[in-house]
Amino acid sequence: MSVEMEVELNNGYKMPVIGLGTWMATDEDSLTAAVHEALKLGYRHIDTASAYDNEHVIGKVLKEWFDEGKLTQKVEKFLRRSLEALQLDYVDMYLIHVPFTVVEHVGPNGQPFAGFKEDGTVYMDESTDLVAIWKEFEKFQRQGLTRSIGVSDFNINQIERILKNCEIRPSNHQFEYHAALQVDDMVSFCKDNDIVCTGYATLGSAAASSFAEVPGLLYNSTVVEIAEKHKKTAAQVLLRHSLQKGLVVIPKSTNLERVKENFEIFDFELDDEDMDALAGLDCNFRIYNFESLFKGHIDTASGYYNEHVIGKVLKEWFDEGKLTRDEIFVTTKLPGYGNVPEKVEKFLRRSLEALQLDYVDMYLIHVPFTLVEHVGPNGQPCVGFKEDGTVDMDESTDLVAIWKEFEKFQRQGLTRSIGVSDFNMNQIERILKNCEIRPSNHQFEYHAALQVDDMVSFCKDNDIVCTGYATLGSGAASSFAEVPGLLNNSTVVEIAEKHKKTAAQVLRHSVQKGLVVIPKSTNPERVKENFEIFDFELDDEDMDALAGLDCNFRIYDFEQYFFKGIKNHPEYPY
Repeated sequence: MSVEMEVELNNGYKMPVIGLGTWMATDEDSLTAAVHEALKLGYRHIDTASAYDNEHVIGKVLKEWFDEGKLTQKVEKFLRRSLEALQLDYVDMYLIHVPFTVVEHVGPNGQPFAGFKEDGTVYMDESTDLVAIWKEFEKFQRQGLTRSIGVSDFNINQIERILKNCEIRPSNHQFEYHAALQVDDMVSFCKDNDIVCTGYATLGSAAASSFAEVPGLLYNSTVVEIAEKHKKTAAQVLLRHSLQKGLVVIPKSTNLERVKENFEIFDFELDDEDMDALAGLDCNFRIYNFESLFKGHIDTASGYYNEHVIGKVLKEWFDEGKLTRDEIFVTTKLPGYGNVPEKVEKFLRRSLEALQLDYVDMYLIHVPFTLVEHVGPNGQPCVGFKEDGTVDMDESTDLVAIWKEFEKFQRQGLTRSIGVSDFNMNQIERILKNCEIRPSNHQFEYHAALQVDDMVSFCKDNDIVCTGYATLGSGAASSFAEVPGLLNNSTVVEIAEKHKKTAAQVLRHSVQKGLVVIPKSTNPERVKENFEIFDFELDDEDMDALAGLDCNFRIYDFEQYFFKGIKNHPEYPY
């Protein structure tokens, strides 16, 4: 498939299909050198933004080239900064950078910037009128201050709103697009509406790795294999892939060698086999998701006695506009003393009240056995124990009847999904044979010393997502239980050093085994660290070495540490 060096916009102007991205390029000397080198190499498309704080650098370089006759006034580039900073009479493309409005503040240098409140949340203006803004864009295009106008990071509904009310149609839509996020529905929509697409973060964005998850596309085995086949670099394969999908690309680099390399993508072609293989890398992995800066997965339970704390925090974030309900995934669980069909609603509603939510995303049966409900000194329900120290249990547990209640409340919208925790296969099979709504999730202990892969395979075969807890070995349990020293294990430490990662991050092992993980920490640095596991991959040698640590070592032994005598319950799972 041949790729043209330019694409025609719906207003007749042409846009080069490869440009120089400049986000986070704030060192003036290196950016100046990079722009000079890019122009020497033949780049005729530069992408910047007012928010990048580098337009004055780009403008200075362009003025030099114009004054010396190196470029004609027909050079096509993306420049989204004031004409004064760029020292130009017009820009070729002016984009609405984001579809939402933040309140303008003035910094110590007198320059405008986004302002933040004391709690770290951004000052927002919720009165955004995209159509009114677009009308201003149309006006300035007519005045010749910009040749073309477009949008960035809009959704289809927002673009449709513009299309229904515009006199000049958007020429361009810039959004995140790479092998791990192939939003081809947006590409098709734009193509149908004669809007050229520009993809950013085509290489996965190393610049974002300091604050966001970044897929390791440049090291992906599929990409590397295709690169070797064509005697090209992984970066060139990824850029070419987006070009062949019909997008303009704007890879960012101030490294002169890489700037040159990124431009050398017109002398080869990816065949159908290559394109199919790269299509297989799509996993809806968004790096620059404004929502995902606040998005999370919170796992709690009635028995953790912290739902009210989580609820208070969530309410603050919702009320202050830092988070919408759809941006957070909350799991909670029915306590063992709630494992009676008539009690399910009471405990679910208690959890919703404590969490200050209208629904939870996942409601789990916390354990498969029933405990007798007692009332603690604080008036709250709790587990009770007999004089001999054994737990007070109810042996009449009916898991199918409890599940029927779960189905009812999912239908009522009090929970979006339902599942189980610490069940064995026989118990899950009993649910599967008698259910109308299948379990979505099974949460159980899983770590390098307890690799219950038969359960993982069973759940996978039954389309049940697995969540592993105690993935790091559980420091919290060390006060009462024997805990395997996984974080200090020589095999784990050696693999960590190999990848320049921490031992905790190497235990992404569970993620590669197909599990969701929910590492617990209140240490901000560790919370951040636990999230930074998407920029590397354990190879077969690593996985084999970690497989050798499996010794069927269960930390959370219900009988030994929690509920003495529970092994005599007919639904004891182990």
